[in-house]
Amino acid sequence: MMDICREFFTYLNTNQVRYCHWKSTIRLSEGLNGKTDLDLLIHQNDKQSFDEALGKFDFKRILSPKWKRYPGVEDYIGFDRSTTALIHLHVHYNLVLGEKHLKGHHLRIEEYILKTRVFVDTMPVVQPEVELLLAIIRVHMKSEVYEIALNQLKKYLRPARPPYTTGIWEELVFLVKKTSPEIFRNVLRELNLPVSEQLFMDYLEKLSQSTISSHDILYLRQHIFERLRPFKRISPVHYSAIKAFIKLRTLPLMPALKNKKVLPETGRIIALVGADGSGKSTLVRDLQSWLSWKLSVRTVYFGIPESMVTSCVQTVNRVLGIAEKYLPGKQVKKNLRYIMRYTDAGQWIFIARGRLALFKKSRKLASSGSIVITDRYPLALFKSMDHPMDGPRLQSQAIYMPFAVNLEKSTYDQIGLPDRIFALQADFPALRKRKDNLDEQQHIKKVEAVNALKPSECIMPINVNRPYEDVLKDLKREIWRLL
Repeated sequence: MMDICREFFTYLNTNQVRYCHWKSTIRLSEGLNGKTDLDLLIHQNDKQSFDEALGKFDFKRILSPKWKRYPGVEDYIGFDRSTTALIHLHVHYNLVLGEKHLKGHHLRIEEYILKTRVFVDTMPVVQPEVELLLAIIRVHMKSEVYEIALNQLKKYLRPARPPYTTGIWEELVFLVKKTSPEIFRNVLRELNLPVSEQLFMDYLEKLSQSTISSHDILYLRQHIFERLRPFKRISPVHYSAIKAFIKLRTLPLMPALKNKKVLPETGRIIALVGADGSGKSTLVRDLQSWLSWKLSVRTVYFGIPESMVTSCVQTVNRVLGIAEKYLPGKQVKKNLRYIMRYTDAGQWIFIARGRLALFKKSRKLASSGSIVITDRYPLALFKSMDHPMDGPRLQSQAIYMPFAVNLEKSTYDQIGLPDRIFALQADFPALRKRKDNLDEQQHIKKVEAVNALKPSECIMPINVNRPYEDVLKDLKREIWRLL
């Protein structure tokens, strides 16, 4: 169990907050170690106390896409400082469940679940018999008819195949082993849900004997939907509209539905800048992997792009350079140099416009709550260099082409600062060992420029003269503070 989980749940228990982990207790250990979600049911009257605990332990609210938001259900992520792993709390104040992506039913049995909870070590969990009943309802509501038919077809080919998908079957078998049939019957009676007690008891017996058929699944599914109709939380028209929308968006060539969660107000643009060999690309990749477990994260590369335009310009200039070398005549050579100068200027303006477009795209993503991590960034602080890193390159051509120089400059002036710049600083010898295939003098100038960046409201120097894992952990801690 991660420290953040141990301390947070101990605090809730000490302050007598009524809550429990209400589903998939088979994976409780994984959830407490940040491998999967923790689904918590919180008593409505203890919401304020729970919110205070979330604030005390620096949990942050995140939002599901609009089509996946349900009343009385919230999401939070926490950060374990020792391991730098994230934890996701799927918090329920209302017990809503139903078909995939719809959650159209609200079973008003929260009080009973919390009253009958049991403890696994220090963690309160739903009573096994109650969890099995909820699992049966959840599984059959989420099962589509075509999935049941497909599974039956696969069963003909492989008779030993379980009647459900592996994950569902493992969870049901796990719960059956912990369930007493008599207590299960009592739970059905005490909850007084409008379902057939005999049908559920028969199902439990077949489940314990592994003799469930596709017909049993279809029949129970139909029974559950019919009998739990009074618990529908949305009107039939609204229900049909949402279902049609989801079906439509899953058709080929339709834009994919957004699945990742976002920050509530605005996202963040985080830039990693450093000389060659500082580990920018690897850090960007690992930070994206870390955050994208639950959040919408995009990476942007502000270096020179590999595009048809830049490739063509480089090829043309290479050919023109060879022609200038071997063709006779001063005027011819002068004209070739003139052409090369302007094709080169066109390339740098194209790159500048591309970087401005990337900046605008990053701003748009951040405004919708996503996190943008950039590999490199055009900084005005580097403009004094002969060849600024990821910045304007035409200053030296001001005499020959002032219009192009001004156009490039005005383009870069429109690129604002990100929310945070992490300057990856290191000694030149250390970076040279990692990247020795560059011009040494240019490499030295890049290292000096990055190392000259001082801490400010936007800039945070990071010492990368350390083991990679230490650098990555420090970056994670700083980014968490920023979220």
